[in-house]
Amino acid sequence: TLGDFLRIIEADDFDPDRTAFFMPTAQGPCRFGQYGPYLRQLLDKMGYHNLPIISPTSRNSYDDLARYGRPFVRRLWRGIVAGDVLLKMLLKTRPYETEKGAADAAFEQALGVVEQPLQDPSLDTRTCLAEMATAMERARELYEAVPANYTTDKPLIGVVGEIFCRLNTFSNFDAVRRIEAHGGEAWLSDVAEWVFYTSWSHKDDLKRQGKRFSLSMLGVKIKDVIQRKDEAALLAPWQEHLVGYEEPHDIYHDVLRPGWP
Repeated sequence: TLGDFLRIIEADDFDPDRTAFFMPTAQGPCRFGQYGPYLRQLLDKMGYHNLPIISPTSRNSYDDLARYGRPFVRRLWRGIVAGDVLLKMLLKTRPYETEKGAADAAFEQALGVVEQPLQDPSLDTRTCLAEMATAMERARELYEAVPANYTTDKPLIGVVGEIFCRLNTFSNFDAVRRIEAHGGEAWLSDVAEWVFYTSWSHKDDLKRQGKRFSLSMLGVKIKDVIQRKDEAALLAPWQEHLVGYEEPHDIYHDVLRPGWP
């Protein structure tokens, strides 16, 4: 992960006074919990003592982000959902394109379209969601315009593993494109899956602490409802395109429980 941060620092337009790095963390033996502290050490050695690192923890389902304002948290979540969908559509489209590079071009254009309402500070929470839903419709049209021949002879291959490794092409040796080059269609576990898992884990921790009926538990459940509502609004324009590609709806019953020994 350090390579990506260093690339930003070494860019010609890098301005430390207008930059903050986002690197969440987690507890336990997982190396994820070491990313933020090590990045801090490196930045300090390079002289960037005042460059902030926003590092919420999965221990409380990233509730630390609330100090930046609830609207910020909702925009962050919406960005995750939108990014997941646009990537899924890229993976679903690119193996079948008849004009090389057309799917990648549609993906980049779609990102730009969706980013506009997401980064507009003048939009209130409700208007931002409505504008993003409209942007998702325009993004869908970009993908639909990609020349493609959707055959049924390609195997669908799931790519799982640690989030950064499966999403960072340098770290995984561009595994998705290698799969596609060999005639397959790849499918990645999305980032939203991790967010839903941390939410379930937070509720499980509260139960273990005897806080099943507490304000903390109520807060987590309210957040779940809001996240699902926003997700549904952003997924609506893509429903017919994602038939057969649905993600597990319940992390516990669909993923965790079946995986127990």
